[in-house]
Amino acid sequence: MLFCEFMLVCESYDCRAFFEFEEVANDPMEEWAVRAAVAARACGWTIGRTGLVKCAKCAARRD
Repeated sequence: MLFCEFMLVCESYDCRAFFEFEEVANDPMEEWAVRAAVAARACGWTIGRTGLVKCAKCAARRD
C-alpha cells in the first residue's frame, strides 16, 4: 500500500502557508484532487496572475 500526503503551499516569496484538506486522500485520486481544489478555492486560495498558488491572505494583498 502506498501512502501519499499532498500539501498545497502558498508560493508567495514571503509566505509558506499551507492548505490542509481534511479528507484523507483516496482513490480515485483525480476525484479527490477535484474536491481538494474546490475546498481550497472556497477558503480563498487561488492562482495569482503569474501562475503561482496564493493563500487567501496573499491573494488579498495588493503588492
